[in-house]
Amino acid sequence: MVSASDLEVSGVVLNQEQAGESHRRVYLFSEAGLTPFLFRQIRSGPFSRLPDFLDEVECLLSPPKGGGGLSFVREFKVLSSARELAKNAESFLAASQLARFYLDNGAHLLDPVPHFRLLKKGIDAIPHAGNPSVVLLKVYFEFSRKEGLPVRESWLRSLSEEDRAQTEALLSRPVRELTLPADELMGLLTSLKTWMNAETELKV
Repeated sequence: MVSASDLEVSGVVLNQEQAGESHRRVYLFSEAGLTPFLFRQIRSGPFSRLPDFLDEVECLLSPPKGGGGLSFVREFKVLSSARELAKNAESFLAASQLARFYLDNGAHLLDPVPHFRLLKKGIDAIPHAGNPSVVLLKVYFEFSRKEGLPVRESWLRSLSEEDRAQTEALLSRPVRELTLPADELMGLLTSLKTWMNAETELKV
C-alpha cells in the first residue's frame, strides 16, 4: 500500500556502501540532484537483489520517521541496465570516472535537470566510443558550460590552433565517428581537467 507521504524518484545509481548490518546506502543522481537513500537488505523476494552500478532505477521512497535522516526505498524497478560496460575494461574505467565526477560535483547544482540528461547521454555513449575518454572530454566540457563556466572562452581559446580545431571537432560530432590518437586525446583531456581544477570549483 502506498502512503500519501511516499515519493517516487528516477535516477542513476552512482555508488553504494554498507550502512549498518541490514542496510546499504545508495547514491542516486536524478533530476533532483545527488541524493543518498537507504535500501534494506533482505535475503529473498523481488527486492533481495539491489540495483547495480549505473543502473537507471525508479524508486518508491518512504521518508524517515521524525523528518530526520535518509529516506528508505520501499520498492524499485530497473529501467535500464549498464552491465555491458563491465565487459570492456576501458569502458568500465571511463564509466567509473564519470560516476566519481558526478559524486564529487553533483550535490549542490542550481539546476540538476540538464546534468542528469548529460549523465545518461554519457553512459549511453561510452560503449559506442572508439576511445571512451572522448566521452569524458565531452561531458566535462558540457558540464562546465552548463554551470556557466567560461570553458569555451578561457580553456578552449588557450589551446593551440591545431588543438582547438581538433577539440571543436570532437565536441560537435557523435562519438562513434571520432578517431584521434590516444596520446593526443589524453593530452586534451588532461589539459581540460587541469583547467577545471585550477580555475573552477569543480573537482575532477
